Amino acid sequence: MESPSETMSYAQSIAADIFAMISTSREQGLDLDAGFQNQAFSNQVMAIRYLFFPKKELLHMGLFPRDMKQRFKTSNILSIVEQNGKAISVNLLCTLHCSFADIESAKDIEAHLHAKELDKFADAVRSVLSKDLQEAAASATSTN
Repeated sequence: MESPSETMSYAQSIAADIFAMISTSREQGLDLDAGFQNQAFSNQVMAIRYLFFPKKELLHMGLFPRDMKQRFKTSNILSIVEQNGKAISVNLLCTLHCSFADIESAKDIEAHLHAKELDKFADAVRSVLSKDLQEAAASATSTN
């Protein structure tokens, strides 16, 4: 378990990364409030994706459990961790009462991050990376 200061610095880092994704999308001329996705990382074993969608679009998709749907706000940021092409973790990281176009800084995001969801996301990433490292070590041992 991380200490509160470690969790906070992790939250700050994630908020900064998310804000950078929003800023880049804004600079590219995307209609932020129509919804968009960003693939932050991908290799043969895993992928990390972020979904940026308004409540209306997420409800229209019909993919999410009722308890998650009830937590949707005007703008929502979800993370998806995939392992071998399958989603193993979908987390509602951040919900905001403003549009994505109105987000002015990483602090706007950080203030609305959900700590429990952030922890679940981090645990999923750790789990996939750990399994990948174990498989790589086993493969290296078997080839020696």
